[in-house]
Amino acid sequence: MILPENTAVIFDFDSTIIDSESLERLADYALIDNPRRQEIIKDVVNITNQCMRGEISFDVSLSKRLELISLNAHHVAILQNEVMTHISKSFIRNIEYINNNKDQLFVISGGFKEIILPVSQSLGLLDAHVFANEFVFEGENIVGVNTNNPLSQAGGKIAAAKIVAESFPQIVMVGDGYTDYTVKEAGIAELFIAYTEFTARDAVVRVADKIASSFDGVIGLVDQYTKNKGGDSRWKDL
Repeated sequence: MILPENTAVIFDFDSTIIDSESLERLADYALIDNPRRQEIIKDVVNITNQCMRGEISFDVSLSKRLELISLNAHHVAILQNEVMTHISKSFIRNIEYINNNKDQLFVISGGFKEIILPVSQSLGLLDAHVFANEFVFEGENIVGVNTNNPLSQAGGKIAAAKIVAESFPQIVMVGDGYTDYTVKEAGIAELFIAYTEFTARDAVVRVADKIASSFDGVIGLVDQYTKNKGGDSRWKDL
């Protein structure tokens, strides 16, 4: 299937293209010798979930999580290798679709380019189509994120999606979190698909236009949508 020229599909990364949250996996490595490891990881997960449900803003969530863990380049290098085993099998089996439509497929994530690019490159996605946060290093230690990057701030996904919308007037947003839905809420995406292959969040599913439990499902829904596009009311009846 080939997307119409005016259509772009934007994907979240964590718990969408991969089966988990990359910052939580980094916490696993960073805290391996910490006696409070399980307690801190539980706090990190809780903060992630609060953000994904739309209860706290992304910038607050990110700051709180980074305060709990001390990260360095070694932890990033471990995850860069390991993350390849966590790619959704439904994305892997649809690499031909990705290659055929790569000019119209994007990743917008609150995660980190250092982790995302090895995965996106392996799937054939374009580096220039990946919008994500970037770590700031002092020597080997991670001391924060690039705060000049809009994705480090509240509303970052909306800001990045606006850039995509400059070239593609018809946008479909796919993800598991409430921040993904905000791209539709802001009027940039015409369609929001809640992605539930790895996690289904009630607050996200409730506001979704449609739900997909695999990339195969996304492909089918986007194909339906582009063939039957005629306003929200018609789409809701498909």
